[in-house]
Amino acid sequence: MPAPSPAPSPEHLLVLLEVARSGRYTTAAQALGLTHTTVARNIAALDHALGGRVLVRGADGWELTRLGERAVRAGETIAAAMSALGGDESEQDMVTGVVRMSTTDGFAAYIASPAIARLRERHPDLSVESVTVTRLAAQHRSGVDIEVVVGTPQVSRARAVKLGEYALGLYASRDYVARHGAPASVEEALGHRLSTSSTRCCRSTRSMRPAGCCPGSATR
Repeated sequence: MPAPSPAPSPEHLLVLLEVARSGRYTTAAQALGLTHTTVARNIAALDHALGGRVLVRGADGWELTRLGERAVRAGETIAAAMSALGGDESEQDMVTGVVRMSTTDGFAAYIASPAIARLRERHPDLSVESVTVTRLAAQHRSGVDIEVVVGTPQVSRARAVKLGEYALGLYASRDYVARHGAPASVEEALGHRLSTSSTRCCRSTRSMRPAGCCPGSATR
C-alpha cells in the first residue's frame, strides 16, 4: 500500500503565492530572501504533497494551474492570518503588500494613477506596480493581479468587470485633409494610410474598422 502524500507545508504555500504574484522564480526568491534553487524545491515539494502540478510555463512566466489556484487561495489565507498577528488592532484594517496591474495608457494617466495616490494616502504600506500596455485579456494571467484591457475578456479563471465604453476614431490634420481629402465612405477610408500606436490591439478587437469611423456608417 503506497504511503500517503505529506500534507502541504504552509511555507511552501507562501512560496507559491510569491511566485504567482511575480510569475518568476528569481523575483520570488529575491522577495523572500531565498535562492532560485530553494524556491524550485519548495514548488516541487508542493506538487508532490498535492499530487499534481501547481505551475506551468507560460509565454510571460509561470502560470497557475487549477490546482495551483486552489493552493494560492490557501496561501493567501495563511499570509492574511500571519499579517493579522503583527501590530495592534488599529493596524489590522490597513492594506499592505504589493499589487501588480497592467492598464492602458489613458486609463493609467487619468483614472488609475489618481486613484492609486488616494489609496496610498490611506494605506501607506501598500505598493502598486503599474505597467501600461494595450492588449486583450490573457486566458492565463501571470505576474499581475489586475488587468485593464480593451474589449470583452473571455476568461474563465478571473472575474471580469466592465469599466466603461471604449471607442477609437480616425483623425487627420487640416493639412492632410487639404492634400488628400476626407474619406466619405468605407471604401475611401481603405485607401488612406493609418498611423496607430496600438495596431495589434485594434486588429484584435476590430475597434478600428473604417465602418465605425466614416460619416453615415454604424459603429460595430
